[in-house]
Amino acid sequence: MVDQHEVRVAIAAFVHERMWWDETLRAIGVGRMEEPGMMGEWSPKDMVAHLSGWQWKTLKSLQATLSGTALPAPPWPAEYNNPDSWDDDGQFEQINQWIHAQAQTQTAEQIMATSREQWLALESLISGLSPQQMADTKLFPRLQGRSMYDVVTSGDFFEHFREHREADIDPWLKKKGRML
Repeated sequence: MVDQHEVRVAIAAFVHERMWWDETLRAIGVGRMEEPGMMGEWSPKDMVAHLSGWQWKTLKSLQATLSGTALPAPPWPAEYNNPDSWDDDGQFEQINQWIHAQAQTQTAEQIMATSREQWLALESLISGLSPQQMADTKLFPRLQGRSMYDVVTSGDFFEHFREHREADIDPWLKKKGRML
């Protein structure tokens, strides 16, 4: 069981990661968001859109679970999904390409705003969980049998962001410098 103190620990861990992301976006700077080369030819804008595209799925899954509503159709073409499981990421390479193509129609400011809104929505969602919900290993199917407390405090909830942080974002910032 998770107690109220542990809920606060999980919330603090989430806030720490959100603050890292906010700082990262400021360090990149809106003026450099379209520069290619963060991940191959991808720009920082492309990277933020990529991360937000996948974070959308996590956010919508958690929201649907808590509200008791049906899972929404993903924004990408239905044939890219696993028809047997909404939570399975399906044909992720095609989804990544679709997310990248959609990013080309948006400004860097729009993509950054979407990312920040998602982080704040997730923070609100997690902050609103009771100790029982935080400890429940069956509540959120997308967490694959783990509790929200466990995935947030272990850092696994942020794995996709951390993966790209280490491989792409931090090396790019080291090379280009921080805008802070």
